[in-house]
Amino acid sequence: MTKTTTDKPSTFDFGAAISQLFSQAGGRNFAIRLVLWTSVFMAAVYALFGSAFISIMRELFEASWVVQQNPDNPEAALEIYKNMLQFLPSIFFMSLLLWCVYASAETALHKRIFKGVDHGFIPLRFGRDELRVMAVQLVVYLMVFGVYLLGVFVLMVLMLGIFSGSALLAALLVGIVFFGFLAFLVYLFYFSMRMAPGAALSIATDTISITGGWEITKKRTGSLFLGYLFVCIAGYIVISVVQIVVLSFVLPENYMLLAMGQTESSPTEIFAQAADRIKQPTIMLGLVIGGFVYMVTTVIWWLSFAGIGNYAVQWWQKDSEAG
Repeated sequence: MTKTTTDKPSTFDFGAAISQLFSQAGGRNFAIRLVLWTSVFMAAVYALFGSAFISIMRELFEASWVVQQNPDNPEAALEIYKNMLQFLPSIFFMSLLLWCVYASAETALHKRIFKGVDHGFIPLRFGRDELRVMAVQLVVYLMVFGVYLLGVFVLMVLMLGIFSGSALLAALLVGIVFFGFLAFLVYLFYFSMRMAPGAALSIATDTISITGGWEITKKRTGSLFLGYLFVCIAGYIVISVVQIVVLSFVLPENYMLLAMGQTESSPTEIFAQAADRIKQPTIMLGLVIGGFVYMVTTVIWWLSFAGIGNYAVQWWQKDSEAG
């Protein structure tokens, strides 16, 4: 892999960066097939492990509600959290399968752009290339998560100092914790963005490139940040709207209060009512359609992030050749 030889990157194409999914050589036909089949396989995974997922969500809501109702008795919630342990194996395998499906989709996008490969009606495959992408994603995630755990530990130590020290020391530590937290978030986002193109680069070069994204994003970070920020905000708004509409089919109007543990009724009772509503044909149909729409929008969102990393590699390659 050669390094960038140009002192100044060429002009950033914002539109191309955020639309790689639909503007690649395969066009919308490939993108539609990729998104729909990825959504189908993800929906199948959720259907397979759906009961465990719903159960653990119910337990989480129940624990939050118990804490709100019994603020002086946190031990009551601990008993509910213990019940979640039985669902963890199912949640682990569900997450692993979802990751495999997404890695397959992202790899298909990169292979279509860098190698012109289209596997046909069902563009998803799982083999060496997909494992290469997953390896890069895993290492980057562990690097980010490791820093996250270290940061949380440091902030917790500082928080203990706030409550155990003098008033002057406490005020100083509050300022350190506040600005340290902001710097911590900036670093995590910055590091993740710098490393993100590694998966696309691994497909383009047929090698596992963990740190290659760092070189690619050099002097391009500000421009790529705009692309990631736009996709993040726009995707979050769309996903939130779809989620609200879907949940409104089965949950009561005050389900946002349910999520915060502010309802008078137990979440277990509310989930039981929701289960009865789902048995109605119209509710079930609306939930299925809405759920699949939610899956499609989520897949488009995720692959749009991958597309920006893909564009970064192309941008870097073009400048390398020009230099």
